[in-house]
Amino acid sequence: MDIELRADLNVEDDDGLNWSTIARAARPEEIVPGAIVKAGTDRFWSWVCVESVDADGQVHFRQITRREAQSSGRMVTA
Repeated sequence: MDIELRADLNVEDDDGLNWSTIARAARPEEIVPGAIVKAGTDRFWSWVCVESVDADGQVHFRQITRREAQSSGRMVTA
C-alpha cells in the first residue's frame, strides 16, 4: 500500500482538520489544495482531501469516504 502523506489521523488542528507536514509526503509536489490522497500509516489510513498547505509546510486535510475520493476525479495514486 502506498501512503502519499504520512500522518497521525488522530491529530487535529484548532479547526478540526487533520494535519501533517509536507516533509512527510512521498511526492510533495502532488500535495496541493484539492488533491485527494491516502494519508495515515500502512496499518491505519484514510482517503483525504487536502484543504491547505501553509508556508511553513503544514498540510491541513479532512478525511473523506472512498466514494467521495472516487467521484472527485482528483485522486493521486502511486
